[in-house]
Amino acid sequence: MEVREKGGVFGSWVGEDGKLVDVVVVGVCVWAVVTAVSRVLLGRHYFFDVFAGFCLGVIEGVFAFRVLRFEDILR
Repeated sequence: MEVREKGGVFGSWVGEDGKLVDVVVVGVCVWAVVTAVSRVLLGRHYFFDVFAGFCLGVIEGVFAFRVLRFEDILR
């Protein structure tokens, strides 16, 4: 199921295959992992604190996209 709309305002930036969006998603994921690892290594949080936050974030994302039908808003 394609969520991204082709063309539009950012059509020239994203392109037909949505590579810019993919690069941004990978960048944000790397940033999240680096932040989580640094919080544990610096002793600011325990591993299970970070893991619980990860789990809550995944549950919230699934809820937003599946239960609230957020993908319909993006079309």
